[in-house]
Parts: sequence; C-alpha cells; structure tokens
Amino acid sequence: MIDQVDDKLSQLPSDDFQYELAFKPLDSVQNKLQDRHEDDLTQLSDLVRGRVFFSQDYTFEQAIDKIKDCLGDWIKHTENKKDKHDGFRYFGVVHLDLCIDGINFELQVMPVEHKTFLPILHYCYEYHRYNSESSNSEKDRLRFLNNDIYKMLEKLYHQLRQ
Repeated sequence: MIDQVDDKLSQLPSDDFQYELAFKPLDSVQNKLQDRHEDDLTQLSDLVRGRVFFSQDYTFEQAIDKIKDCLGDWIKHTENKKDKHDGFRYFGVVHLDLCIDGINFELQVMPVEHKTFLPILHYCYEYHRYNSESSNSEKDRLRFLNNDIYKMLEKLYHQLRQ
C-alpha cells in the first residue's frame, strides 16, 4: 500500500513537494488502541500514514489540488484539522483520509516550514497524552508550547505567501 501511494505522489513536482510515508509504530498503535478501547487495529485512521510538505510557491488550496490530482478516488475525506486532543491545537495541517483496499491511510498536508518543528510538537503531544506521571502544570506548559509553535507557523505561512 505504501508503494502504491509512493508511486502516485512521485508525480508531484519534487522541487515543491516532499513526502514521507510509514506504518504507525507499534507502541503508538498500542497506545491509541488502549486509549480508544478498541481491539481492531484496522479501525485506526492512521495505521498507515504520511505527510506531504509543500513549498512557499503553493497555497494550501493549490497543494491540495495537486495531491488530489495524484490520489483521486482514494481520498474519502478532507479536513482542515484545528484540534487534536485535550486542547492541543493543530494549526496549518490538512488531513486527507484515504481508503486503499479497505485500509485507512491518513495523509497530513502542511507547509514545508512545519517540518523542522515536528519532532518537538510530536514530543509535546505524546508526552502529554500518554505520561500519566506528569503534573497538570507540566501538561499545561506542553500544550501552550505546542499551540504557540503552531500559531507561529500559521502566521509565518501567511507572511510568506503574501
């Protein structure tokens, strides 16, 4: 399945689009199944997932149109994702929910400016969500940091594309 998506996305202009595709790591699958009281991992929207980063030469609308040209009928739903979980904001990310041969595939689309910040954003979110040992004030600080970085990235997106 990843090969199928890779083949289609390879049609995007490589100077303006970067992408990464992967299976969700096992520990993350287990955490999410437990969190949702779910036994069937095929019900996860992001068992197979990826990200597409687009350059400053594109707006969201233009990038999404290019991706839709590549993926066509596989796209079942498009969502401008603003909220994640527990007050975490997700500014400047559009989710494309794909279904390929009955398997869900989540594709996040975002400006290339997000790429550098994703490790710290992911850490904030995962630590907050799955570390029951941390205090409420520590969780609050992580949420505020996450949300402030996303706000800054959204502002940068608009400045660069004016």
